[in-house]
Order: sequence, then C-alpha cells, then structure tokens
Amino acid sequence: MDTRKKTLIVYASAGHGHEKAARSIDEACRDSGHFTSELVDTIKLAPGFFGEFYRQSYLLQIQYMPRLWGVFYYLSDNGWLYNGLLRFLRRFLNLLTSALFVRHLIEKKPDIIIATHFMAVEVAGNLRRRKLIASKIIAVITDYLPHYVWMDDAVDAYVVAADFTKNELIKRGVSAEKIYVFGIPIEKKFMDLTPREEIARRLGVRSDVFTALLTSGGGGIGAMADVVEKILSLDKPFQLLVVCGMNKKLFLHLRSFAGHHPLLKVYEFVNNMDELMSVSDIVIGKGGGLTVTEALAKKKPMILFRSVPGQETRNTECLEALGAAVRASSVKEVADKIVYFGDHPEELKRMKEKVSLLSKPDAARKISELAEKL
Repeated sequence: MDTRKKTLIVYASAGHGHEKAARSIDEACRDSGHFTSELVDTIKLAPGFFGEFYRQSYLLQIQYMPRLWGVFYYLSDNGWLYNGLLRFLRRFLNLLTSALFVRHLIEKKPDIIIATHFMAVEVAGNLRRRKLIASKIIAVITDYLPHYVWMDDAVDAYVVAADFTKNELIKRGVSAEKIYVFGIPIEKKFMDLTPREEIARRLGVRSDVFTALLTSGGGGIGAMADVVEKILSLDKPFQLLVVCGMNKKLFLHLRSFAGHHPLLKVYEFVNNMDELMSVSDIVIGKGGGLTVTEALAKKKPMILFRSVPGQETRNTECLEALGAAVRASSVKEVADKIVYFGDHPEELKRMKEKVSLLSKPDAARKISELAEKL
C-alpha cells in the first residue's frame, strides 16, 4: 500500500514565476520520496476563453499599461476595500471560472495543497470551510511583500521570502506561528558550485571581462533594446548577455547586432539561467520575485530597471533598502551604473556581501519538509 502523502502543487501560467516556483517544489517533493505530487495549472482548468483572457490581459497590462496595473494592485491591497467588497467579488468570479479546478480538488482529495498563486488559496480555502476537502494548505508567496489576495483563514502555513515579509503578514493579522521564512523556492541547480571559468567555456563566453546579464521576465518586455544599444555604445569592454524570453521580435532585432559586437550574446527563452548568472558579475532585471531570488541564490547584485508598478516595485524597494540591489530610472542610468560597478569592484564586493545575507536557495526542500510535518 502506498503510504506517501498525496500533494497537489498549484500555480497559474500567467507569467513564468509562479510556474517555476511550483516546479521547484515538485522536484523537491519527488526527491524526498514521501509524496506523490501533481502539478496543476489553474489557467488550464479554467474555461478556455477566460484562461486565455486572464493570461493575455495580464501580459498586455504589464507591458503596455503598467501604471493601470499598479493602480489596481495598490487599490486591491487596501484592507477595508478588499475585505469590504473585493473579497466577495473575487469569490463570485472564482465561482464562475474554477468549476473544473474545484472538481479536481474534490475528486483527488489531496493531503496537502501547496499554492504558488493566490487564486488556488481562495478556492481551496472556501472548499475546506465547506468541509468538501480536508487538505492542509500551504501558501507560498512569490514576492517580497504580501498582498491581501494571498490571505485566507484556512491557510495552515505561509512560506515567505524574508523577515520583513513575515512582519507585514503579522501586521495584517496572520499568526506568527503560521509563517515560515524559507525564501522563494527555486530549482536546486541554482545551488551548483561549478567554477565560473568552466561554465564560461561551456557557454562560449569570456570569463575575464566584466559581464552583465540583462533579462526582463519570460515575456521579454520593457526597454531592453534601448538598454542594449546604450551599453554597446560605451567605450568599455563589457560583455553583455541578453535573455529575450518569448519575445521573438526582440531576439531577432538584437541578434542582428551580435555580428558586430563579439561581447554581445543574445538568447531566446532559456532553461540555464543558473549558468548565465554564474558567469555574470551583475544582473539587470525588472524585479520579479523569481528572478530576484535566483540572483540572490547565485550571490549576484542587481540593477532593477523599470519594475512593473505593484509587486515588482515593492520587491525593488525592499532589495534596495537592504543593499542587495540598486534602482535605475532611465536607460542612461543603467549604463552609468554598469560603468560604475565595472570601475569599482570593491562596491560590487560590498553588495555581494549584502546579497549573501538574503540568499535562501534551499526553500523548495524546506517546503517539502514542512509539508511532511503538516
């Protein structure tokens, strides 16, 4: 008889961060040998029109209307507005769109539900209050400050990125005993200690020049082309690695520069971000929770540029306050900061020390142990 605990690890494929976190937990649960785990994408279980609308509307908003997204994000994180109105609207919307997901939870009867997206927290919590499931619920918050959409009184444990995340949850009424500061889960390959020179040889890049890694999430959004052109115009021997994600147009545009700039390497969507970070001195990104956490795991300081208002600007504020990242407000400022860090290795070393204090690369394994204990 199989005595392993039945675990559902739930995410939503709107952006890649929630999915990457879920997959890292799934990997850790399988490695432990104590669980049978199943990955569930709530978007795929939603009605076709809604799932696609949800995914595309999110990407379009953060790319073309980020301020509007920010307004919605901050308004919905107001306690009296969320608890007085939005929570009920959310319940109604989930009632309309999550029928297949609800059926899946009731039929599977998992021992444990681990959610890396807030939608699953509300749906599972509602089912448990109605005694339709008896699952333990772990909410894994994938940003550095929480939002009211993650909170539900049926949650047994919250896994958070840092002490300040925990403190904010406590201020919002969550019991400290429910909160575990494990970090945001990432794949175990980010703990690999292969020497930089060996990885550089494998990738065909140089290990003896200052190297910046430029990424902008899975969608490859933002002013990446402008940043690349500005850095290439500098009279400095910098190596630039650019990850374009799913943005094929951007990839083709930037690849046309590579023939004239041997220190420019351009990639589409990659599965070896750990290696690209290993051979880099600094990471330039928007401030997404997973990218930030991966950079912390690899002990890489960050330049955070044009973060999406809302969760990413909050991440940026936290990391900047703790000395693990600096913020750039313009393309010129990105270039200026790269020049500065390239010329001042002692400042880069100082930032690396701050980064090391925040690094929690083993979160996925700790979450699997917490699930076993619960």
